[in-house]
Amino acid sequence: TWWWVFMGRTVTDSQTIDQQISLDNNRLAYYSGDIIYIYDFNTNITQQISTLGGWNVVRLVLRDNFLAYFVYFPFSDSPFDLFLYDLSNGNHMIIKEGIDEIFGIDISNNKIIYGASYFDEVVSKGNISAYDIISGQTTLIAETDFDITLPFWVNPSPSVSNELVAYNLVAPRCYYGIQIYNLTNGQERDIFPPDVGPIL
Repeated sequence: TWWWVFMGRTVTDSQTIDQQISLDNNRLAYYSGDIIYIYDFNTNITQQISTLGGWNVVRLVLRDNFLAYFVYFPFSDSPFDLFLYDLSNGNHMIIKEGIDEIFGIDISNNKIIYGASYFDEVVSKGNISAYDIISGQTTLIAETDFDITLPFWVNPSPSVSNELVAYNLVAPRCYYGIQIYNLTNGQERDIFPPDVGPIL
C-alpha cells in the first residue's frame, strides 16, 4: 500500500482509488482530477461537470438526478469534503466539511449514506451518517472509536440496498458481526452469520 504524508497524517491509496466509477442504469459516472464525467450508453454522449472550487474528486456515486462525491485537499488537517450535485438544476451543495478519513458512499431513497472518521489525538471516531437530500437533515447511524496507533484497524463502511444499510460491528483489529439499520423507521438489528469478520 502506498501512503501520502501530509501535515503529520497519512492517506492511503485506497482512499484515492476506491469508487472511481458509478453505474446507474444506462449511465456511467467517473472522474479525472476535478472533472466528473457521465457517459450515457444510449446516446453515447458524455457530460462534463467541474467540481465546486476545482478540487480533485476521490470517490463518487450516481443515482437518478443526484451525484455525491468527496473532494480532497492535500495540505489540510481535515482534507476531505462531501458534495452533492443536482443534475436537474446544475447546483453543487456542500454536505459535510472537514473529514479526516473517508469510506464508502451510496445514495438510496433520496439519502446519501457515507462512512467517515475524525481524528482526536490517538482516537479515531468512525461514523456512518445518512444525509436526507429532501429535508437537509443528517442522521448519525453508527459511531465507533478506534485506537489509531494500532498497525491495523477496521472502520465501518456501509453497504446499502433500498431502505437497509449494513455495516460492520467493529473490534479493534477486526469486526465481529453485522448491524442492519432501517432508513425508514430507524430500527437496528445485529446479525452474526458463520465466520463473519476476518481471520487474524
